[in-house]
Amino acid sequence: MTEQKSQVLKIDYILNAPILTNWGVYKYFLYSHKTSNLELSNAISAVGHASTAKLMSKLLNYPIKVNRIKIQMKVGETALVFSLKDRQPEGIVLSLKDIKKLKYKLGILKRVK
Repeated sequence: MTEQKSQVLKIDYILNAPILTNWGVYKYFLYSHKTSNLELSNAISAVGHASTAKLMSKLLNYPIKVNRIKIQMKVGETALVFSLKDRQPEGIVLSLKDIKKLKYKLGILKRVK
């Protein structure tokens, strides 16, 4: 979405997987702009893995805590989503070193209705 290029984007939640957290209509798109355009100061982390939280903290230059919680997004709320490009084997726990070697992307999930 090009309107996000120069604007600051307020983030309500930080997720380590692209999941729909509540019934509704969502937009989900790749975020390829500067991470400095993200307003994270009031974002609630729902990142459940320590190594992912560490990597995201480095990527975003902002402390992301491990917080294994369930969230339910409301209309108008936005989440920053860390997503690995490939699915990992069941039961594997990746270290920070492992995650750094994998391909990943950042996405924006917005509940619109």
